[in-house]
Amino acid sequence: MHREPVSSIGPTPPNRVTIAEAPHRGVAVLQGRIRSVESSSIAASPAYRAELCDESGGVTLLFYGRRKIEGLDPGALVRVERLVGERHGYLAMANPSYEILPSP
Repeated sequence: MHREPVSSIGPTPPNRVTIAEAPHRGVAVLQGRIRSVESSSIAASPAYRAELCDESGGVTLLFYGRRKIEGLDPGALVRVERLVGERHGYLAMANPSYEILPSP
């Protein structure tokens, strides 16, 4: 697992909420930097896991059926959208739509 310190998250869209404000079991637009990534298996299927962090906290992004996502690396500035849920007691999004943003 590779970790990067969290820094500026750049300009934000008007519908973005912080991770701490994300509605549980509601759809949210979140933006931050990827802090860590890991490729593993969940229920014998490949999964790519990334931790997205902003100034308020972090959320686990789970991409089922993927071993790697080009550009979704530690330090990348990313905007995601999907239903916010929970996995093992932590905030999580499963297969969110994502946009890798240019760093300021």
